[in-house]
Amino acid sequence: MFKRLWPGLVGSFIAGAAIMYMAAPYLAPVIARWLNPKGSLYVSVKLVEKPEEVVPGKDLSRLILLSGDEIVDIAYPKKGWHEWDNLEGYYVVKAYTNDMYAGQTKVEVKPREKKKAEITTELAQSIIQIEVMANKGKNPVENAIVEIVSHLGIPYRNELTDSNGETNEISLARTAGKNEYYDIYVYQKKDSKKSLITRSEGVKINKPREKFTLRVP
Repeated sequence: MFKRLWPGLVGSFIAGAAIMYMAAPYLAPVIARWLNPKGSLYVSVKLVEKPEEVVPGKDLSRLILLSGDEIVDIAYPKKGWHEWDNLEGYYVVKAYTNDMYAGQTKVEVKPREKKKAEITTELAQSIIQIEVMANKGKNPVENAIVEIVSHLGIPYRNELTDSNGETNEISLARTAGKNEYYDIYVYQKKDSKKSLITRSEGVKINKPREKFTLRVP
C-alpha cells in the first residue's frame, strides 16, 4: 500500500515545494514584519515651488535621524528620499541641502507601522560675486584662484578672476542656520605652486544677490 501511495506523496511534496518557492518573495516581508514588530519610516524632501517633485539627489546633502538629542543615523541619499527600518517611538528628521539646514519633521513610528513623512523646503540660492583687489583696493588681481568652502570643509566653487579682479556670478545655498557659513580663500599660482594671498572666513550669505571684496595685503 505504501508503494502505491509513494508516487503521490512525492508529487505532492514537489508541488508544495514549488508553491513555497514561488511564494517566498511575497511571504518574506510578511514573516519579517511578524518576527520584528518594529516599524519603518520613509521620508521624502519636496520642493516648495514644485511639491510633486523631490529635491535632486545632488542637492540633498544628508538626512539626520534623531531620537531626543541622540543621533540615530545619518543618511546620504542618492535621491530625494530615504527609508529607515527597525524603528519605534518619536523621532526628528533634519534635512540639509548643499550642506545647509533646509527643514525638519517630527514623527511617531508605531509597531509594525510603515510611516511616511515629508519635509518641504525651498532651495534658496543666492547669486554672489567675488572681487579681489590689491594696493588698498586700487588694483584688480587677475587670474587669482577663488575657492569657496562650506562650514563642513567641503569645497563648493573654484573660480578665476578676470581682468577686473572679479569672478563669474556664483550660485550658492544660503546660510540659514546659526552655525552655517562659508570660507573664501584666494590663491595665486606661480611656477606651478599655489600660495594663499588673502581669505575671508565665516561669511554669511542671506541676500538674493551679494558682492564681496577681498583685499590683498
